Amino acid sequence: MSAEERKHFLDDSSKCVISDLSEDMAMFEWAGVSIGDEETFRLQHSIRRHASVSGALTLRFWGKIYCTKTDYWILEGEVSSNEEGNLP
Repeated sequence: MSAEERKHFLDDSSKCVISDLSEDMAMFEWAGVSIGDEETFRLQHSIRRHASVSGALTLRFWGKIYCTKTDYWILEGEVSSNEEGNLP
């Protein structure tokens, strides 16, 4: 599936294209992996918040790393060339 065919929605406050996490989670669930509806909902709102703070152009859920003390959620994104110079 091409990037143009994927369903996206636009967060008006940040102008960041965010992949539809519920659609992504349906694919994961079809493959036998699930994080649950409640965690998917919270993750979607966290991604929206991160989009408004980071100034990213696109963001999508990439994965989750399970660790002993805490788990890490990984997002893949793209920033404009102007923003790259301002990143730490």
